Amino acid sequence: MTHFLFSSRGHQIINALVHSDKVPRAFGSEKGPEHHRSYTVLNTMSRLAVVCGGSRGIGQAVSRLLGERGCRVAVVSRNQDTAQAAVAALDGADHKAFSCDVSKEHLVQETFETIQKTCGNISYLVNAAGINRWAAE
Repeated sequence: MTHFLFSSRGHQIINALVHSDKVPRAFGSEKGPEHHRSYTVLNTMSRLAVVCGGSRGIGQAVSRLLGERGCRVAVVSRNQDTAQAAVAALDGADHKAFSCDVSKEHLVQETFETIQKTCGNISYLVNAAGINRWAAE
């Protein structure tokens, strides 16, 4: 059975679909999976998950996990080549790569319109992209 997991600490949300019996401790609880509340998510097959920041770090790990669980994954990254490399490493088929700087609202709007036109309706959204607005100043 597939679950959406929320950390036992109220302020942490785990943005991943995992099997409840295979929750790695790295997801935030030293006490193990028995301290997580879980909510069943039905029929992940052919569901589309968009992962912003999905080419590195936590976003890449979530993309990989979603692909393993049967979701189609749209990886969104600032760099198209990096997004494409992340998609190539995913299990399953029909994953797509998109380039978008999420700090630019008009680009986000255009990217999501493109995703919906080319991939269909979005079932899951994971925001793992970080923005440092002061880095460029």
